Amino acid sequence: MLALDLVTAIRREIPGLGTKKLYFLLREPLQKSGITMGRDKLHELLREHRLLIRHKRSVPKTTHSNHLLRKYPNLVRQLPVLETEQVWVCDMTYIYVGFDFN
Repeated sequence: MLALDLVTAIRREIPGLGTKKLYFLLREPLQKSGITMGRDKLHELLREHRLLIRHKRSVPKTTHSNHLLRKYPNLVRQLPVLETEQVWVCDMTYIYVGFDFN
């Protein structure tokens, strides 16, 4: 129970701290209390008490074409592509932000 109390106290200050860093921070206080626990045992203890950090799923980032910047027409759409490496396409973005200090 001492380990769980220490984990919750640390997680109040640093909510996203994982098992490896928790183990590093808890190793000395646990040794002073006479508790010998390895990193894997701490991980199992956190899992049993549902204290593991859940990772958020990464959302795929897609192109946002509904902006106010200039959009150029697709010139490649009309070309008949017959060979490999006949057409190369790249996305070059240049944004100019001007400031008027008058």
